[in-house]
Amino acid sequence: MGCTTYSFGVKLGWSFDAIPQSARVKRKNGHLRPDEYECHFRLALQKSIKQPNLKRTDVWYVDPTGKNLEIVVADVKKTVLEIGLGWFSRFGDMKEVLRTLLEDSESNEGTWGFGANPSPSRHFMMGFTALTLGKMDVARERIQKALDSGCFKEFEPKMYAALEVMDKQSG
Repeated sequence: MGCTTYSFGVKLGWSFDAIPQSARVKRKNGHLRPDEYECHFRLALQKSIKQPNLKRTDVWYVDPTGKNLEIVVADVKKTVLEIGLGWFSRFGDMKEVLRTLLEDSESNEGTWGFGANPSPSRHFMMGFTALTLGKMDVARERIQKALDSGCFKEFEPKMYAALEVMDKQSG
């Protein structure tokens, strides 16, 4: 990468309880503890300072002597406060999560991890998010598409159960 071992990036992740997670995801005291790469939505923060010795915008370069550490830490703090906290706040609203899944591309403000539209992954996430919000038509359609894809063998019992509950409610 052309940087020191002291250099670093800041990656954020949102994992939603409404969307089933693999049994491989760590749990502690009954709560999911996914690693960033296991999260449904992800964001790599971008530095706002110019660092000519490292062109990558998602890695803060720290000089081997630490002489720029104060500037780097100040920029990370600013970025977390100005970008990161707002990002977490935005997706704390499940209506915004569903809207994002239905309408946005993964390049939207750097948020990614939820798949192209359409894709089996996106259908899966949309279905369970819509189910949580009581939007049964969207939930039924998207869960069925995820099921039809054959990509979610681990979650097939949950998908069939969700469809059965929705059928009973509508029927």
